[in-house]
Amino acid sequence: MSTIVYQGTITTTGSTRIPCTSGRLLITSIIINNLTLPYSITVSKFLNNGQSIPLYQFDLDAGDSVRDTEDYLLNTGDLIEILTDVAGGTYYVSAMTVS
Repeated sequence: MSTIVYQGTITTTGSTRIPCTSGRLLITSIIINNLTLPYSITVSKFLNNGQSIPLYQFDLDAGDSVRDTEDYLLNTGDLIEILTDVAGGTYYVSAMTVS
């Protein structure tokens, strides 16, 4: 198993996606921060068959963070999408490839 880290700025367009491009990927933590304004955050899992599974949605105050340590297993073609209504939030996702 190798560890993979994804990090960057969350977009308001739904293009912040953590994909499983081959094999299986175990998401072990998701951290979301936004320091300037109140914001809403939505995290969903999309399966390779097109099915969308909402994982959670929060309305947060400026400076609030989300730290999710639940494990999410992705198969080839699946992805996690992080969406916010305020630009500038950041994300950090830790994952492991699994066999």
